[in-house]
Amino acid sequence: MRGREEIPFFLTAFLAMMFIVPAITSGDTIYLKNGRTMEGIVEREDEQYVILNVGFGTIRLTHNEIERIEHDDTSGRADLEREWEDKYFLRPEFTPLRLEGIARQFKRLEQYRNRASRNKRRRERVIDEIDTLEADVQRLYEALASLGKQLAVVVPEDDVKAYNALVGEHTFTHSQLQLKIKELEEIKKEIPSLDQAISEYMLALGELTQMIKDIYSHSTGELSKEEEQFLFRANKELENMHSDFTRFVVEYDKGREGVMVNVLLNGTIRTQLKVDTGADVVVISDQIASKFGTTLNRLPQNTFITVADGREVKVSPVIFDSVRVGDAEAKNVMGVILPPDARRDTDGLLGMSFLKHFMVRFDSKSKRLILEKFGR
Repeated sequence: MRGREEIPFFLTAFLAMMFIVPAITSGDTIYLKNGRTMEGIVEREDEQYVILNVGFGTIRLTHNEIERIEHDDTSGRADLEREWEDKYFLRPEFTPLRLEGIARQFKRLEQYRNRASRNKRRRERVIDEIDTLEADVQRLYEALASLGKQLAVVVPEDDVKAYNALVGEHTFTHSQLQLKIKELEEIKKEIPSLDQAISEYMLALGELTQMIKDIYSHSTGELSKEEEQFLFRANKELENMHSDFTRFVVEYDKGREGVMVNVLLNGTIRTQLKVDTGADVVVISDQIASKFGTTLNRLPQNTFITVADGREVKVSPVIFDSVRVGDAEAKNVMGVILPPDARRDTDGLLGMSFLKHFMVRFDSKSKRLILEKFGR
């Protein structure tokens, strides 16, 4: 077993003060004069110091700090060392020489995991900001529609002041709407870069899992007991990391139009939409929209979108209560309805207002759409 690191003095004082040590089942107990206790294995004592191993390193205490020491001379010390090996198996003293490369890959994987966790928190904030901005856009569309109705009934010659006030408010509201739309477009650009770190963690996790499988398949009984124990602990940690992800797998049809998936809108209307990461929102045809009757939450102000052939088409904005693809679901999803005269090859598009909630991958061999969320 290789030497352990001594914990720096400032951490020693901190641990002694806060009593932050690993939870253990047995071992030596040091009672400090400040009323705290510390548990571990006393590795060495001399006239000045007591060296206490706490699993993730050693702590050096002076005799002036110590009230008394209770030594455990039973098998509890061996149990404690096994517990440490389980918890700190990646430390050099617990890593078999032939598996040091795996340990390095694990440390690299932990870095990916930490970065992915930071990006996940930022991604959640971005999604909240997007939802807020989309709600602001909806509110401003409704305000414009209301102002438009008021302007339609006001006769300028009869009340110039009221008319000018409405025109000014309409102009201001329109400018606010354009600012919110621009802000929304800018913040949406963050999503791909945030997802990149999560994808890198996922990829590194898959690579390390495969590396360990390859070691087992090529070992032909040549692994030592120490190596088998290390790999067993590594597999347990990998299982824990795999549980970081929630995966939804959906079969798709691939035709001339592209990747088509079955979609349930508002829990009632079933249709098939083309998966399109280039579309900002979910798009449906007027025929599909007619199936909702009066239950669809339509916004009052029409807007324009650019379709695949470059044309700008006037569409009706809507908010879907829910959009579900397989077991993957998102609530309050922005969408638009194409007009009857819009040329279309499908019933619509499954755009980013739904897909933004997931990391999207395509398995072309099995014809499956994989939607994944990072975080439990």
